[in-house]
Amino acid sequence: MLTESYQNRTAELKRKEAWVQAGTAVNATSAAEAASQAGLDWTVSLHDMAAYYPVSTTTDMGVITLNHMIDVPKRKAVVKTTPTGETTSIGVVSDSYKVIQNHEIFSALDNLIDTNELRYTAAGELNGGANVWMLMALPMSVNVANDPHKGFLIATTGHNGSQSFTLRPLVQRMYCTNQINISMFNGVAARRQKAFTYRLKHTKNAKLNLSEVREIIQLCYDGIETYENGSKYLLEKEVARTAAQAFFEKVFPISKEIAETDPKLWTPQQRNSYNRTIDNRATAASIYFHSETQENIRNTGFGLFQSIVEFADHYSRANADKRAIAALSGRSDVLKRKAFDLALGLALAV
Repeated sequence: MLTESYQNRTAELKRKEAWVQAGTAVNATSAAEAASQAGLDWTVSLHDMAAYYPVSTTTDMGVITLNHMIDVPKRKAVVKTTPTGETTSIGVVSDSYKVIQNHEIFSALDNLIDTNELRYTAAGELNGGANVWMLMALPMSVNVANDPHKGFLIATTGHNGSQSFTLRPLVQRMYCTNQINISMFNGVAARRQKAFTYRLKHTKNAKLNLSEVREIIQLCYDGIETYENGSKYLLEKEVARTAAQAFFEKVFPISKEIAETDPKLWTPQQRNSYNRTIDNRATAASIYFHSETQENIRNTGFGLFQSIVEFADHYSRANADKRAIAALSGRSDVLKRKAFDLALGLALAV
C-alpha cells in the first residue's frame, strides 16, 4: 500500500510520460482504432527517383543554367499520403522493398490485446512518419522501495528500410515517469537486446502466430521480473558520498585529449565539451543528492541508476520533445545502460 507521503509527492511532481509528450494517448480496442486516434491513418507508396543536375550553357543572352533530370536506378522514394491528400517524402529504399501499411503492420498486435488483457495506451510517429510506434499497457506492475513500476510493451517499425517490426518491454517508475528499457538488466551486454526484444522481418508475409504471441508475453513477464530483482539488489547496496561522486565522473568522463591539454590551449569545441560534461555531472548529482524523487532510494546503487535515468528523461540539454523521442526510440538507452553497469559494478564491490 502506498504511503500518504508518496501520494502527496506524486501529485506535486507534474510530468508527462514520454509517449504522451511525443505521441498521443489513445483509448482503443484495436490497432486500427489506435492508429486513427493517433493520426497514423495515412498510407505509404513507392515512387521512381530522379536527380536534378544543373548544366550551364553560354548563349547570346549570356550564361543560362538548366536543370537536367537524371534517373536514379534501383532506388525508390517512400511517400507518405495523409487522408486529406497531403504528401511528404519520408525515406529512400531499394527497388525490392515491400510496402506494408500501418494498419497491416500493427494488426498483429490485436492478437496480444485479445488474448492477454493488454490495452492500447498511446501511439505516434517519429521522423515525419519514417518510424511509427504503438504502446500497450501490461496487466502487471511491481513495487521497488514502495514505488509502483508499471510494465508496457512498445511496438515500433519503419517505412524507410532501416527498422524491422520490433516489440520490446519497458518499465516506468510511475512517480517520476522514468522510463527503462529492461533489456539492460540481462547480463552480458552482447545478448541484452536479443534476450528481451522480439523482431519480425519487414516483409509482406510478416505475421505473428499463436506460439510467437505466447513467446512475446512470456518475454515481457520475464523481463519485468528481471528488472524487479535487479532493482531490489541495487537497492540493498549502500553507497558512500565519495563513491557516488566517483560514479558521476565515470558516467560523464572528460575525454583524455581534453584532460591532457592545458585549458589555455583548448579550442572552443573542447571548452564547450568540458563545460557540458561538468554541467551534466552537476545536474545528475543534484538529482541524486537533493531531488524529492530520491527520498526513498538515496544512498543506494538503485538511486544512482535512477538519477541517470531521470537525467536522461527529464534534465538533459535537449528540449522535452527531443528527450521524449530519445526515450521512446531507445537513443537514451546507451547512457542508461552505462549507468546501470557502473551502479552494478559499484554494488558488487561493496
